[in-house]
Amino acid sequence: VNGSVTRSNRVSISRSSVLDVLNAEETGFVENVMVYQEQLEALREGTDEIAPKYAKAGDGKHDKSLKSLLKFPMNGAKSNDSQKFDGNMNKNELKGAGNHYTDNDENNEREIGSKGTHSSQPPPPPPEILYSTSKSIDMKKSWHLIQAIGPDENAVAGSTNQDDYVTSLQLDPSGNYIAIGDSQGRIGIFDASESNGVNDDPYQFYEEFVSHHPDFDTLYSRRIPTNIIAVEWLKKESRSLHVLATNEKTIKLWRLKEVHKEGQQTTIIPVLCNDFSKGHQRFFIHSLSAICDGEMFISSDELMLNLWHLERPDSSFALIDELPEDDMIEVNRIITSAKADPTQCHRILYTTSVNEVNICDLRARCMQNRPAMLLQAPIKGMNASMEIQRELQCITDADFARDGNQIVTRNFSNVRLWDLRKPSRPTKMMTVHNYNPGLFSDLCSNGCLVDDFRVAVNSDASGVVTGSYDDYFVAYDLLHDRKKWLQARHAHDFLSAEMPRMSETGRKVLHVDWHDERDIITVASSHSVYVYEKKVGAEPETMESKSNMHYT
Repeated sequence: VNGSVTRSNRVSISRSSVLDVLNAEETGFVENVMVYQEQLEALREGTDEIAPKYAKAGDGKHDKSLKSLLKFPMNGAKSNDSQKFDGNMNKNELKGAGNHYTDNDENNEREIGSKGTHSSQPPPPPPEILYSTSKSIDMKKSWHLIQAIGPDENAVAGSTNQDDYVTSLQLDPSGNYIAIGDSQGRIGIFDASESNGVNDDPYQFYEEFVSHHPDFDTLYSRRIPTNIIAVEWLKKESRSLHVLATNEKTIKLWRLKEVHKEGQQTTIIPVLCNDFSKGHQRFFIHSLSAICDGEMFISSDELMLNLWHLERPDSSFALIDELPEDDMIEVNRIITSAKADPTQCHRILYTTSVNEVNICDLRARCMQNRPAMLLQAPIKGMNASMEIQRELQCITDADFARDGNQIVTRNFSNVRLWDLRKPSRPTKMMTVHNYNPGLFSDLCSNGCLVDDFRVAVNSDASGVVTGSYDDYFVAYDLLHDRKKWLQARHAHDFLSAEMPRMSETGRKVLHVDWHDERDIITVASSHSVYVYEKKVGAEPETMESKSNMHYT
């Protein structure tokens, strides 16, 4: 933006740029004030009645405030209509423009108004004419990779441990900590609370511990993998951190306790507080979400949704129980994800494989088989087999915005934004994967259509991020109807808004999260976690264009 810089422009630029702009404005302001003073001096003979009153406000007869100077049109001429404005100038804004406005000036002005001396004087021109700068401010923000946690692609290719990959991640509510779960049952914690901006990596290693060990299911005679399916931060009530973690069968509550010893470094000790293992005996846990009251959480498998109390690990309450009475009955509708509202402790949602988003109110009834609100988008006809259509309409994840009014959902092909105040249809729909019959048949045959892609929305529902194949993920800017495809790699590539050609379906970005207070997103790809921040600056090798968003 060339020319004058308004207050709204300054919000998004860096602190150093703000200082440069203010210095330029101050220089231009002083020059303009001197011109006004010279013109005012030429008019003093016709304004003897009010000149002493304004002179009292300063130390000398030529010391005039900004507001008193604006009382006189340039060259003694009346202002035309294009120069008029409401005249109700903000006192704080005038104080900020070189501190030329004082309380004495306000009293003098009140005294003049009572006498009606200049009641016919036309309103002054807008104060923006006093601001001048030759700087051009680049307000464009773009996504930049600020940290990669984990080995790079070359190191992984030469490693013998190819089965060690990221299976879950989550930022804590403050955004200062990242919890990363992997396929070996470990949880890694990274901390940015003490970052001073000196280090290149804002998130520093905090602690790593083994949460789940290999186990065996005696009922079904199968080995239980150690994969950390989900991690969930609890509200921080003390110096210790509390995190929930689960594999397919068992949920565990961990406390990270800091032990301080004189003359030694602080030691972090992970302590197992509770073991929740009796709620999901027949099916596999896929979702874990803490309720904002800090006392309860929910967990879900394909047919059950349970409510737990943190201090009662031996029992849970079934909010949803769709287990068939006869094991021979075919199940066509399963639960695919569950989430608790981050701002209202009585509201949760769960999604299903038949294109349903169910909003439940825990105050209304105990069993939530009948939701308080049902969101369901119409399915457009497509020339595909029933198997592919069934997978395409399966909602894999959903997330609440912190405003409490909007949610975002993800299926294989699309991301939809819903406003709970207008639940009849989604307010926006963004395409992730365009329909291609040949490609979808290949994906269905190799099992890719059942990949559970996660989705995350920022606090005001103006941005959404979700993943795709070949280490790509897409960030949507809903305010400007744009999207950006990025590749989660140490040597990352920036692409246009068009969907890239994906050559490797074995590498995928399934897990994503968005900082609650800043434009920071985290994405997990195979063995590493990547942290991106949206900030002012040139975007290398970037093309940006309008996205293919659909409005309803």
